[in-house]
Amino acid sequence: MTLEYEDTTQETKGSSYYDPFVWAYFKLGSVDTVIRLHPQHGVSFAELHRELDKRGIIKLKGYNSGMKHAFYFFQEIVSSKLPIERLYKSMPPSLKEKVSFPTLHRIWQNLAFTDTPEEEIRRFGTMLVIQPEGNEDVVLVGRDVSPPNDKYGKKFGAWTFPMGFSSKGIPREGALRIFQQEVATPWAVNGFLSARGSLMGLILPEDRLPFMRLNIADVGVNAFQITLPRELCDLDNLDSFKLTDYRWTEVSELALQSPEDPIYRSGVVDVARKYLNLLSYREERLPICQNSTLNSRLRELFVLPVFKQTVWART
Repeated sequence: MTLEYEDTTQETKGSSYYDPFVWAYFKLGSVDTVIRLHPQHGVSFAELHRELDKRGIIKLKGYNSGMKHAFYFFQEIVSSKLPIERLYKSMPPSLKEKVSFPTLHRIWQNLAFTDTPEEEIRRFGTMLVIQPEGNEDVVLVGRDVSPPNDKYGKKFGAWTFPMGFSSKGIPREGALRIFQQEVATPWAVNGFLSARGSLMGLILPEDRLPFMRLNIADVGVNAFQITLPRELCDLDNLDSFKLTDYRWTEVSELALQSPEDPIYRSGVVDVARKYLNLLSYREERLPICQNSTLNSRLRELFVLPVFKQTVWART
């Protein structure tokens, strides 16, 4: 595909020599991992960081893995009502590699012993509600690329909006990062998605704010609306290591689904319902903050003393 919005400066194009390493960064998630797995090529940490910066690729500060796995775990807590330790022991190795028991235990404590949604938040994320130009009735979803989990009937990944962790304090930067990571990775590798470039200025203007924040487990997720230019809406042009099977789906249909259905990632139906409401009533207000259905259900479980005693019996 040829992009009319290509930024032709050397600062954003970078050197083609580093292309395989940039691709590896998107696949593996960190510069450290890329360099450690390819020591024979002689590319340094500093070199790869500079190359990512030249292409305008947004890097996540700090280590924040396992979002989708943590959400999946707590969905299982709600459906099975098993004690946290027993459920974790029954989980497959693929999940345990991504998120540790201490991490899940900490999230559990945050949800159990806080009084307001604001107190629950320890990490931040971004979700993108993407529509094609000229059609606000459909939104972009894709299947989460994650290991199969036959034990729980999870043959493929859950349907989701583009979504992932973000750094605190710069919401638009978080939205740009998720677009690079989960929507159009080839464009980012080629330097077309720099925050300084004309394409991102068109897709995500500087003054764009999230329309809501949804608390999912201990993550405060900013939800952004993005309109994709008509000439860029061909699904064959969208690709990433995080999502597959992209499709345009009716937002009204998505809003009718159960938020607790494991075929959808936690928070997706909640956001679809709120966005449909905004479309229907043309509300214009500051971003609202609300708890996800997952958090509400977890809180319902905490009010049962017997269940709570069981949860902490062996921790």
